Amino acid sequence: MRLAGTKAVAAFAVLSVGLGLAPPASAQAASTASNWTGLIQPAVATNVPMRATRIFYLQCVAYAHMATGIAIMGNAKDWWANAAGHYARGDVPEPGSVLAFKSNWHMPLGHVAVVARVVNSREIIINQANWWGPGGVPGGIAYNIPVIDVSPRNDWTSVRVALGHTDHVFGSIYPTFGFIYKRPDTGVMIEASGGPGKLPAANPAPSDFRSAAERAAAAVAARTSYPEVAQAPGAAPLGLDAPDRRLR
Repeated sequence: MRLAGTKAVAAFAVLSVGLGLAPPASAQAASTASNWTGLIQPAVATNVPMRATRIFYLQCVAYAHMATGIAIMGNAKDWWANAAGHYARGDVPEPGSVLAFKSNWHMPLGHVAVVARVVNSREIIINQANWWGPGGVPGGIAYNIPVIDVSPRNDWTSVRVALGHTDHVFGSIYPTFGFIYKRPDTGVMIEASGGPGKLPAANPAPSDFRSAAERAAAAVAARTSYPEVAQAPGAAPLGLDAPDRRLR
């Protein structure tokens, strides 16, 4: 399903009502206008714990558009390529930017999430919609979710998302493109200055959803990057931590 902007909002609202996922018509009529603005928070940091909200069934692309104003056509996996010539892109996280996840076998249509706060060069806090598994909300919004960059060059091409309602346990490794910014594309990719930061300490990853080529490239990059891997002691195996979904 390829929808964006106001058409996506209207379509998902109608779909939610049809599936019985939205409030009754009488309640919806009185609350829709305020709920969308109140539920879809701006892409800024909040000092509250991770939390989740679900009123309408909301896809990640519709949420990212409404939270940031970035309007790109296509499924989440298409946002990076479709942003070219319209929006600046790069590997430096900024509040209000969109982190674009690549397609992989477990998440074939990709994913997009909104950066709420930058903790350091290796960690950000995101808000996102329709992320399944521990800490996620199918069709809803999850706020203040930690994400760490585990790419050898600190270029945000491999990330892990916090599981459940804790920032101490992270899920599988996901391949990502980078960040899309709400400003015009100048034709120059925005890159971080200086060397890569030290890899963050984390529990062993349950799975690695990068392709074989991506894993091989990361291994080569790791041999030329100076930070050592800081990894916590072994933990019990974790289950799948994100959606196996087909529509976005």
